[in-house]
Amino acid sequence: MLLANLEKMKIHIYSFIVLVLLSNACVPSTTATEMIQVEPSTANIITSPANSNATPATPPQPPNPNGWISFIYKNNLWLIHPDGSGLNQITSNTLPKDNQTVSIIHHEWSPDGSRLAYSQLAHGEADIFLYDPKTDETLKLVFGSGGGFNWSSNGRQIIYDSPPEWFDPNLNNGIWLINLENLKKRRIVPPTNEISGMLNPKWSIDGSQVIFNIASQIPSEYGISDFATRSAFSLPYTGLTNCEWSPVDLIIACIKHRAGEASAKTDQQLFYLHLDDRQERTVPLRVYANQVQLVWSPDGNDLAIGYIDENRRWTDIVSSETDEFNELSSGLVSSWSPDGNWIAVSDLSLDGMSRIYLISVQSGERVALTEGTSPVWQPFIRAGD
Repeated sequence: MLLANLEKMKIHIYSFIVLVLLSNACVPSTTATEMIQVEPSTANIITSPANSNATPATPPQPPNPNGWISFIYKNNLWLIHPDGSGLNQITSNTLPKDNQTVSIIHHEWSPDGSRLAYSQLAHGEADIFLYDPKTDETLKLVFGSGGGFNWSSNGRQIIYDSPPEWFDPNLNNGIWLINLENLKKRRIVPPTNEISGMLNPKWSIDGSQVIFNIASQIPSEYGISDFATRSAFSLPYTGLTNCEWSPVDLIIACIKHRAGEASAKTDQQLFYLHLDDRQERTVPLRVYANQVQLVWSPDGNDLAIGYIDENRRWTDIVSSETDEFNELSSGLVSSWSPDGNWIAVSDLSLDGMSRIYLISVQSGERVALTEGTSPVWQPFIRAGD
């Protein structure tokens, strides 16, 4: 039953938890303090991307060194500044050996960048923690969840999924909310006769609606709930994966697979749904890949589309207005910088290790940062943080 529960939770993280664990397991057995020193000569070296035919006349401005990037390395959560300084380990987990080992599922910064929430899986359920980078203190917020959560736009609340029932992983107790001012919890979306399990909730920018994965239909069906009425229903589309809200509007972008065949080699499309008028449109992806994920730019004008196919990872930038695709660089996109000028990706090096790079959106130049996976940029850069 624990293994079944774990399988259902793999949809979390922005859906690539398996890749995180595999890449963490393959790194060399250096100590925590040695991580950034494995190849000190690679830190902050700018190299030309594989898809660039010419070297830019002037190199891009390096990323703002202020702020943090959180990431996973050897099954632990870490922080590092964009210039490679300030390395700090947050958790103290062992490498995954069996289903009794604690595993990082998801980590996400508050909208103002002041706090970092993360979930850890152990014994079939996930606890949610809140970390303050200024005080280096951690608070356990939720004892037992499904592992998926999302911040409200004002940073005062977090919604999360409840853990699966022990007798059926497709059932849970709906979507819950915790108020961070008084730590009180309440259920905001109960399960229905049609939807008995709700996973990985994500809040719209105005807080009016929540989308979620339907547990019994992973990964090909999504549900939506009106926050005010607490009503929930299935979206009338099949074959959807990796749905994400626009950061500025009531628009959902997803990867759509033909005829709902999310695990088969079929046509893949970028799917937009405007919730205010229920208008939809699709844009064929440039290439097929075994796994695809997307991340909106901070201004909502572009999408970074990350692909994984066999041992190759790469990222496109797509305009949400013109639908123009531009191949940016190798590496799987994970997040954008707050100013939208850089993206953080993870990529496999020639030695098989997973490394994090910062990619200039304008030029495609790469800055090698550190070993690890799943980098998430602090939303707002503030001097001294």
